[in-house]
Amino acid sequence: MLEDPQFLSLALSATAIFARVTLIFAFMPLLGEAFMPVRVRILLCLGITACLLPTVSVDITTLPTTLGGFTLVLIPEFLLAMTLGLTAKLVFAAVQFAGQAAGEQIGFGIANVIDPTNSSQISITAQAYFLFSLLLFLALDGHHILLGALVASFEVAPLFSVSLGPEIFQFINDEVAHMFALAVMIAAPILVAMLLVNMALGLIAKAVPQINIFIESFPIRIALGLLIMALTFGALGALLADEFARLDLNLGRALQLMQ
Repeated sequence: MLEDPQFLSLALSATAIFARVTLIFAFMPLLGEAFMPVRVRILLCLGITACLLPTVSVDITTLPTTLGGFTLVLIPEFLLAMTLGLTAKLVFAAVQFAGQAAGEQIGFGIANVIDPTNSSQISITAQAYFLFSLLLFLALDGHHILLGALVASFEVAPLFSVSLGPEIFQFINDEVAHMFALAVMIAAPILVAMLLVNMALGLIAKAVPQINIFIESFPIRIALGLLIMALTFGALGALLADEFARLDLNLGRALQLMQ
């Protein structure tokens, strides 16, 4: 059976498809996060590979016959997966960056929690924003966008034929710049409110030096910050919905630039 040419062709095709699926899963948000059990990810990759095997054509004559050669041809696949994952994660990175900046201004910077996605400490507001964006992403079928981009990658950029030109690096640069602009938009209400509070407290400190402004400012900043967060969650949801719709277009554009 191992010497059957048809079986060998099927096994090589499955291995090539599984390699791209696994790499893309490793970089994608939600699907490749640390809190997703490894066994679940492996089973999902195997299931998707089995579904794609009858529909994806792989030219096995171009596959190297040595382990070193196969590793070399995986480098462009690795870059494709990293580009798609980075494009998808930038929205969530903007949300966390905005939440971290807002938390520092509110006064939550000294009360950090562990972020399970990257095992680092972030503020409570950053975690709240991130969980809100993640739940909204699932509610809007954002995971279907990720799976759709994975399937489309085999059509737009066939296996082992990925090309990287200067356009893709400019695309990544533009998306990173957009991430910072999005983070400022999300955090702007709290940042502006905290700036006005600091100005008001500074005037009070000058007028009444006996008041310990540093201690008295904590409950004011926290109460006002939480109030603004509650009032702006609706606008944040609308903004993120537009960004997730834009994500679908961006993933398609990234694939077009790597074909």
